[in-house]
Amino acid sequence: MLEIEQLELFGALELGIIPPSHNISKNLQSLGCEESNIARRKFRKVKRRLLAKLPNDKLCNSEVRALVKRQCVLVGEQLLAGQIRNSEK
Repeated sequence: MLEIEQLELFGALELGIIPPSHNISKNLQSLGCEESNIARRKFRKVKRRLLAKLPNDKLCNSEVRALVKRQCVLVGEQLLAGQIRNSEK
């Protein structure tokens, strides 16, 4: 089985976000203004979808990041298992 970091990277790329375990602010600065805004919006979209499934919205930033990281890993596993096509997300 692949390392968790690799699965997270594959999932994050599929979702169009920067992997949560990386230095996000540094990576956002390396992007152009428009690309940076798109990556931020996509991250917030993933975060909102995950928080909508939880009964308690009061999570600290590290807990939210852990949720997004877990979602990236799940998407990475599904991608490698062939359960996701490029048109699905």
